[in-house]
Amino acid sequence: MKNLILAIVLLVAGTSSSGHPLKMTFNNLVISEDGKVELETRIFIDDLTVHMEKLYPFRQIDFYSFSSNRAQVLQNYFIDILYFEQGGQKVILQINDIFLSENQMGLVVKSGTADPLDKSKEIFFTNSLLFDSSPMQKNDIKYQEDHYMLGPSNPKMKIILD
Repeated sequence: MKNLILAIVLLVAGTSSSGHPLKMTFNNLVISEDGKVELETRIFIDDLTVHMEKLYPFRQIDFYSFSSNRAQVLQNYFIDILYFEQGGQKVILQINDIFLSENQMGLVVKSGTADPLDKSKEIFFTNSLLFDSSPMQKNDIKYQEDHYMLGPSNPKMKIILD
């Protein structure tokens, strides 16, 4: 499914000078038995770059590697838009790695929590990535073989740990 959507985006983007119409990120969320979180987020690089240039006064945005000095800017952006909540407390995701996707159209961001989530507490995941950029933005979250579509009107999902 993801490959089909990407193929359609490539086709449309190749025929339009205004970029791709799909405003979406793809996320794979894994929470281990002991509560450790691993999140892989794929973001269209053009959407992210344009948005970051509007938010932050940089002449050139370089998110292409983890060692980039702009990686900290992305981490700061993530703090307010990509996080877990437990017992009224925000649990922040730390970026562990950043690299370009194989087709060079997307940025892959790998992140995780410093401490495991507490299975005894109710857990929510918020992903409002790029909602402040486009009202059409959607964020697809794959968690335990199911897909959840988050949008500006529903940026949060409840996490059920087995």
